[in-house]
Amino acid sequence: MKAGLRNQNCLNAFFNFKNQLLQKQDYYQKNYNCLPFFKAGIHTGIVTVTEVGKYKKEIAYHGDTINTAARIQGKCNEFNQELLISLRLKEQLTTSGFSFKEIGSMPLKGKEKEVSLYAIEIEN
Repeated sequence: MKAGLRNQNCLNAFFNFKNQLLQKQDYYQKNYNCLPFFKAGIHTGIVTVTEVGKYKKEIAYHGDTINTAARIQGKCNEFNQELLISLRLKEQLTTSGFSFKEIGSMPLKGKEKEVSLYAIEIEN
């Protein structure tokens, strides 16, 4: 978590990947006749990582943090946003270089309490 919070790496990773896709948009358009895009939800908390499988090993991630991040990402279309984060994460970030727009507090499937969401944009 420290590495993700340092220098807002968790937000920078999203925008850096988005920029890489934009730089290669001619390639994707030429070869696939479409442009890839993605949306993300980010939350903070404990995640359990395990290695599963005896012969074909895989890494599995478990925990409420993963579920909450997935539910947050699921709200992106509803609010016409590419990236949404929880208030819990926002409170742990410095705010330089990004603007935070409060979306509001809302229920998420599987959560007892409402979660406050924020949209993120790079400041110009």
